[in-house]
Amino acid sequence: YQRRVHGKQWYQRRVHGKQWYQRRVHGKQWYQRRVHGKQWYQRRVHGTRWQNMQKSASSVLRNVTDKKKGFRPYSLKDNTPEAIIDKTLDTLNMIYADKERWRSTALSDLGVSVEYKKIHDGRGDNSRQMWYVKMEYLARAPLETIAAFMRKGTVIDDTGKLQTWNQRIHKFEFVESMGEEYDIVHHVYRSFNSPYKFRDFLLLKSFRREPDGAYWFLGSSVDHPRFKPSKQYTRAICLAEGMKLEPVTPEEMAAWRPNGDEDDAGGAGRGCRLTFCAQLTNESILVVSPDLLGETDEWFRSLTKIPEMAERAARQERESGQEASDARRGRGNDV
Repeated sequence: YQRRVHGKQWYQRRVHGKQWYQRRVHGKQWYQRRVHGKQWYQRRVHGTRWQNMQKSASSVLRNVTDKKKGFRPYSLKDNTPEAIIDKTLDTLNMIYADKERWRSTALSDLGVSVEYKKIHDGRGDNSRQMWYVKMEYLARAPLETIAAFMRKGTVIDDTGKLQTWNQRIHKFEFVESMGEEYDIVHHVYRSFNSPYKFRDFLLLKSFRREPDGAYWFLGSSVDHPRFKPSKQYTRAICLAEGMKLEPVTPEEMAAWRPNGDEDDAGGAGRGCRLTFCAQLTNESILVVSPDLLGETDEWFRSLTKIPEMAERAARQERESGQEASDARRGRGNDV
């Protein structure tokens, strides 16, 4: 009666069970793949060697696809902030020590030495080309004063707005702190040739102090899950960038004459060397290419203003500390 009412298939599933019915209808191979999984079935049918070859081919294909897409920012899911900054520091130390085949631009009126060069990967892939940029400047300010300003990153200007050392930055914001030494920031750069075209960077920032007393202020592009590229900007990648502060001898500082004048000598014993290094892609180099080609010197002048901004930041820090101290004394007198 049940077979007559519900049909033969319903009756077989009811009597022998669902698994028996699936094997009966779809076949033994489908059932094995369903129960044991696709990998077990491939190994059962084709053998272990075939399966290993398939995995290897998939890995090669994935690597080729990544190379066609060009450079990618570091993933915070696969890398720790410390590991990213360590790789960035190794790259910048290599650029800092490199002395071969640089194109130089000497800006005698500013006292800034500029060098840059293109690096090819040897495979003719334009998406994998890199640019090295290096700027050097002797600053008339104590090393610790500039280091404190670089760690803070901003200063209040005459109009009451926060300002960074790089005048090319159109907008900046703090995204997230990842411990005491690691911050994620978002920078938007305006284009010199196209005022309404902007490129943005999402950077992991940190600093390191070396045994000889020098400082490295480091940054590298990262991929943040809550800060995806926006249609408003063109997301660019900075493979590595950093500013190195190192002490100089009083004799070297006293002999420095940025304008070539005998009377324009730096204060002896009161300065340090600033060296900016960067590893950029074909897209991110467009942010500074007008400066490298001589169309503007805005980026270079930003470097020369760091000592002045550092002194201002130190003065503001002292004044705010004095005001807080006076307020505490005032509350004590009231009590």
